[in-house]
Amino acid sequence: MGIDHYQDPVCRDCSFLPICRGGCPKRRYENKYEGKQNDCCTPFKGRIEDYLELIVKKQD
Repeated sequence: MGIDHYQDPVCRDCSFLPICRGGCPKRRYENKYEGKQNDCCTPFKGRIEDYLELIVKKQD
């Protein structure tokens, strides 16, 4: 359908791709075929340090 995240240059270059698997396929479809501007990136992107700190604190 042309929404494969491995064909998206932004996703291919992102280090979070293995984690997010390209985001929500429905949102990707809407962006491509319905002209929407959904953010398909994982919420971890840009906040990974915050999440890691929470994990460490929870283990204490």
